[in-house]
Parts: sequence; C-alpha cells; structure tokens
Amino acid sequence: MAVVGVFAHFIQIGAIGTQTSKSLTLNFGSSSVWSQTMLQGSGQGDTPGGADSFISQFVDGGSVKTGEFPIVFAGSCTSVTYKLKVNNCSSRAVCVTEFFG
Repeated sequence: MAVVGVFAHFIQIGAIGTQTSKSLTLNFGSSSVWSQTMLQGSGQGDTPGGADSFISQFVDGGSVKTGEFPIVFAGSCTSVTYKLKVNNCSSRAVCVTEFFG
C-alpha cells in the first residue's frame, strides 16, 4: 500500500484559570487511513496547566469507536474526530490523516 493522500489540520485553543476543549471532525468516503494527533506547542502562565490531544472518535466499517486514541489505523474509515483539551494554558495540536491505496 502507498500513501495516496494526506490531510493535516491544526486545533488551537487557550484557557486561563479554567479548562476547555475543541474538536475537529473530518468526514470522507470509505478509506484505509492512519490518523494521529500530536501537541505542537503549549504556553503556560504562573499557575501550572497542561494539554492533551487525541482522537476521540472514528467510524470504521459503519461502527463508531469512542475513546482517547493516540493513533488510529482503520481499513474502512469514514470519519475521524480529533480533540484538544487544555487546562490553564494555550496549546496547539496538529491532526494528520494519511490515506492508503
């Protein structure tokens, strides 16, 4: 199998003194995909905080899978939802989906 396409997107959010999250969903025709998300940067103030990025949901072969997945490889995928959670910081995550054919 060879990589025949790639989507790469950013999620960026910030929260001071609280926590928040932001999601990004990609929908596409049934495909064999490798998806992953990685923190690219995080900035904090005086109070410690943190960030986490993961795949919160994907649809493979019509079956919805939910959880906190760092990487997904699926053979008949039609949707991937990325999520970035921050607590008292600002952060950015890169979300990558590679298509195989």
